[in-house]
Order: sequence, then C-alpha cells, then structure tokens
Amino acid sequence: MAKMPRMKGAVTGNFGRQKIKSRPGTYNISKYSLTKKEMYIPRPADAVALYIQAYNETCDPKLQQSLMEMIRNYYNKRSH
Repeated sequence: MAKMPRMKGAVTGNFGRQKIKSRPGTYNISKYSLTKKEMYIPRPADAVALYIQAYNETCDPKLQQSLMEMIRNYYNKRSH
C-alpha cells in the first residue's frame, strides 16, 4: 500500500532530509552587502545590445530563438 504524504506539521523546505547549512561565504547577500556601488543593473538598451551580440556569436538555435524573442519584445514595447 502506498504511503500517504504527511498532512500536518511545519513545511521545512528540506522535505525529510537533514537541515543543511551552506558554507560560510557562499551566499553573502544582505541589505548591507547590496549597496548601489557594488550592484550594476544595465539599462534596457545596454541589455538588448548584449542580447544582440550573444545572438550573433552563438550557434545554439534554442538560445538564438530565446534571444530573438527578448530582442523583439524590447523593440515592440518601445514602438507602442
């Protein structure tokens, strides 16, 4: 007979495994470490230029299709 899933108790996110702590320094993200100086978010036009460069340099058709959709979406939004 199939075992029924647990219906009560806290959802731990580890689903039955022991709790695992990440190594120190693996994810060093906090509101203090994410200052404006350290974080670079490209402007949409810069990001699209990188998409176009990647599209021209890759031979992977699946990646090219995804990049083309992102490029097309950007130019469609600008034209409206």
